[in-house]
Amino acid sequence: MKKILLFLIALLLAGPIFAQKKDAWHVADLSAFSGRETIRSGAYSENQKFFTFDVATMKNMLVNVSGRFSGQAGVRIAIPTISGNMEEFMVWENSNFEPELQAKYPEIRSYIGRGITDSTAKLYFSLAPEGIQTMILRADKGSEFIEPYTKDRAVYVMFDSDTRLKNSLPLVCSTEEKNVSNKISSNPSVARSNNGSYKTMRLALSCTGEYGTYHGGTAGALAAMNATMTRVNGVYDIDLAVHLNLIANNNVLVYTNATTDGYSNAANMDNWNLELQAKLTSIIGNANYDIGHLFGATGGGGNAGCIGCVCVAPTNTEPEGKGSGITSPEDGVPMGDTFDIDYVAHEMGHQLGGTHSYSHIYEASGTNVEPGSGSTIMGYAGITGSPTDVQAHSNDYFTYVNIAQIQQNLAGKSCPVSTPITNTPPVVDAGASYTIPKGTPFILTGSATDAEGDSLEYTWEQNDDSTQSLQGNASIASATKTAGPTFRSFSPTTSPIRYCPSMSKVLSNNITSAFESVSNVARNLNFTLTARDNSVNGPQTNTAAMAITVTTAAGPFAVTAPNSVVTWQAGSNQTVTWNVAGTTGNGVDTPFVDIYLSNNAGVTFGTLLASHVPNDGSETITIPNTPGTSNRIMVRANGNIFFDVSNTNFAISAPVATQSIAFTGDAGEQFKTVCGQASSINFIFDYLTLAGFTGTTTFSATGNPAGSTVSFNPTSATANGEITMSVSGLDNSATGTYPITVTSTSGSITKTINFYLQIQAAVAPVTTTTPVNLATDQLTDLAFTWQAADVISYVFELATDVNFNNIIVSENPEVASYNAHGLMENTDYYWRVAVNNGQCLSAFSAVSKFTTGNFNCNSYVATNVPMVIGTGGNITINSTMNISDNVSIRDLDLTVDITHSWISDLRVSLVSPGGTVLTLIANQCNVNPGVPNMNVTFDDLGSFLVCGTNPAISGTIKPLNALSNFNNISAQGNWTLRILDNQSGDGGTLNSWSMKVCSAAPLGIEDKALFSFAVYPNPNNGSFTVKSDKLTSDKINMAVYDIRGRIIFQKDYAGSANFNENIKLDNVQSGVYLLSVSDGQNKEVKRIVVQ
Repeated sequence: MKKILLFLIALLLAGPIFAQKKDAWHVADLSAFSGRETIRSGAYSENQKFFTFDVATMKNMLVNVSGRFSGQAGVRIAIPTISGNMEEFMVWENSNFEPELQAKYPEIRSYIGRGITDSTAKLYFSLAPEGIQTMILRADKGSEFIEPYTKDRAVYVMFDSDTRLKNSLPLVCSTEEKNVSNKISSNPSVARSNNGSYKTMRLALSCTGEYGTYHGGTAGALAAMNATMTRVNGVYDIDLAVHLNLIANNNVLVYTNATTDGYSNAANMDNWNLELQAKLTSIIGNANYDIGHLFGATGGGGNAGCIGCVCVAPTNTEPEGKGSGITSPEDGVPMGDTFDIDYVAHEMGHQLGGTHSYSHIYEASGTNVEPGSGSTIMGYAGITGSPTDVQAHSNDYFTYVNIAQIQQNLAGKSCPVSTPITNTPPVVDAGASYTIPKGTPFILTGSATDAEGDSLEYTWEQNDDSTQSLQGNASIASATKTAGPTFRSFSPTTSPIRYCPSMSKVLSNNITSAFESVSNVARNLNFTLTARDNSVNGPQTNTAAMAITVTTAAGPFAVTAPNSVVTWQAGSNQTVTWNVAGTTGNGVDTPFVDIYLSNNAGVTFGTLLASHVPNDGSETITIPNTPGTSNRIMVRANGNIFFDVSNTNFAISAPVATQSIAFTGDAGEQFKTVCGQASSINFIFDYLTLAGFTGTTTFSATGNPAGSTVSFNPTSATANGEITMSVSGLDNSATGTYPITVTSTSGSITKTINFYLQIQAAVAPVTTTTPVNLATDQLTDLAFTWQAADVISYVFELATDVNFNNIIVSENPEVASYNAHGLMENTDYYWRVAVNNGQCLSAFSAVSKFTTGNFNCNSYVATNVPMVIGTGGNITINSTMNISDNVSIRDLDLTVDITHSWISDLRVSLVSPGGTVLTLIANQCNVNPGVPNMNVTFDDLGSFLVCGTNPAISGTIKPLNALSNFNNISAQGNWTLRILDNQSGDGGTLNSWSMKVCSAAPLGIEDKALFSFAVYPNPNNGSFTVKSDKLTSDKINMAVYDIRGRIIFQKDYAGSANFNENIKLDNVQSGVYLLSVSDGQNKEVKRIVVQ
């Protein structure tokens, strides 16, 4: 009986995961497995758990699993987690083998999963007869791993990255920071996203005989390779949208005899790069793989052979090509998280195009952007030693600069199979750039949206390359560091907000630590915000950047009270003070602050005590009724990003019987602005009774503008509620900011609160410029411009009536222009503009009217393409197109498709029949390495060029020279697209080009343009409206003809000054038709398009 009770108690203590008898997982009592040989000696982490695992049970769960990209639902399974619970995931197969290899080894599998309970959890696991290995990546938490613990796979260990212990024998990467001929970027600022594609590459993965023997033969070695690549591909999947598949005959590269494997012993592993490359060239063939790598069992080294050399075959001058990467552990254990993430993902990351991200050693790669050892995959975490080691192991993600490098490198390579996916990259906004005071913490706040609604994860990272003088011990963060990184990278989180330094450092008054430090010197800090969407349908990333300027003319900005262990009574008025330190000017220019309260020792600051109050170093606040001892105050810049927190916790004591008044906590309620001749404004505040207070309280105010009056509603209060303060009679008040102090009085008890009233002069309206008032014959795609003003934004409105009852466009551009598209032909329009200075809106400009014309637009396509762009340098090609139509150009757009590996080599121009040359682009997107390809439409109403990755130039953009320079000349004749390639070594192809020419639509031989009637919509579906104020004759005849002149509709209508008739063409086919309108003496013809 005692044995039964002890067994039941053990089950209860084990928690919920131990009760699932049908699950593949069960808690392991290590004492029952004593004497079994373990894979590693010592603990894996401070927080480790042990399990037994049944392979057959898991295989049964997965028997009906679908492929990842099949479009089918996944299979639901449960995996133990470090928290002690079973967690459910939806799982799909995600093979690391090409189909032929998978068919040879059907029991070696890889899977991908997404969390059901925790949507941020990403599961990658491998399964084979030898057992299972798992990796769970989470936002806001450490990663979790399950690996075999005993060599016989009887026991498995689960551990987390947060408490993982350091290995005593780290690997050293000996890859030289030299790149292949198509050089890796030292400034990969243009690679922002995966661009909606997923790349697959062929991996030739060999092993030494020692590795094959360690894993028990060919099948065991392939199972181990699969386990490693499951984790490596998991990281590449999320950050790069890249997947590496072992080639179909990879089994021939697996060796199980160290004597006959053809590789030197581990003591001479420097030979392995060339030995592997030669073996792959002779056995596999350079055309049959994209990246090659070798796994060893001992030796403690890694070397990629070359950087960014995937797809690049070896040559006599560069014998170490795409198949020369090696990884081998020092501790004799070629498996597990340390081997997979710290070693293999790092070396293969080199081959894909990434250079080292640490700054412990300066390598002039442009990517030494992490302090000390770094902590991301391309860093040296756990290797450099004190004081530069950031942590014991690498985190399982790439820093932005490496993501950008690899994306750029792969964009210029032809070997990856790029598959378009339905998942689109997130749209990321890193916010504005700021100037902040020295020695002061700051908050980075961004945002992102995802079209598919995927849950997003964020990393804010500093992106400042180090210098030669800041390596070694000087590579750690420092307040006096004038260049290089001062803020380490942290794993992705679900919040797009980062405190710099981290809030735990700020709360402990340690803002100048070894890997996160504020700056006390003048310098620039560049940051990137990367968003990951983690979609199982092909994860996508995107990045935005912002910059911070630290000025020594201001700062440190610091809270000065409360800065001791004080007790403030709930309901009382207290004064928060801070050192302004020149932050209202000196380029920081922050006249206002917000004040927040934390009730949980700084974990969150959820109570807004004061909003938009003057940055003058002092503000009276009301203490809320939240007694406790874990309170902190934050004073934060309003309109900037710097802040400070009080140095220690203070107490809030329970209230006595009293009344109090307090700011409502609604941003914008404490500071308000009136503009021009506004006569009144209202403020709302809270009245509170505490600890049973029952008295009557009245309210008064001081500080309001001269000549104004203040009233309260209600005028007195006896119970909790909102009070409205009205300030009226402001019509003639002088401009300025008025602090209005409200006092609540009940007997001898008085409390106060401050409000701030800003009175601004009226904002002057602007004048419209183009199109000019009463302009006629305007294009249906039209640019509007107006007088620029020093303001935040404008209000642009476009309507079809002078009273603006039918507004068709209402936008808020930040520049003094707006482009409208798709206006109706022969239609009157009205437009106006107002100014917004951030506080006040001006009156609208005078209304301006214009009338659109009637146009024919035709496209002309070049036929003498494709044309080859040679590689010799200073190559010019001319592609000519003849236009026979003798029409006067009113608008011209040009579309060009060019394949070229280095688009900045090109100068592209358009030459008119008369010899006028307009330059479209001239050596733009000049980055290293060059970005490829162009597929773009040039339009004067396009956007300004923003270089991409592939294609480098796309969308609809403005040309360097306006195409309107061709307006009003005849389109007839030979047009030439001229391309100059002024660099050797890179060639390409002009694939196609075309022109769209719009001209005024001609009337018939006897037609007269007398009626000025509008037809809309046009194009249409056979139903359209004819509208005019000039069809006033008794009888108006309307007829519609097809292109052969056959009449398909005819009808007479009574004329009217408000002529408005709908015509329906029954059973007509799509095409072009002619509408004739006649009053018996005059006739006008217009072209209509039925879609």
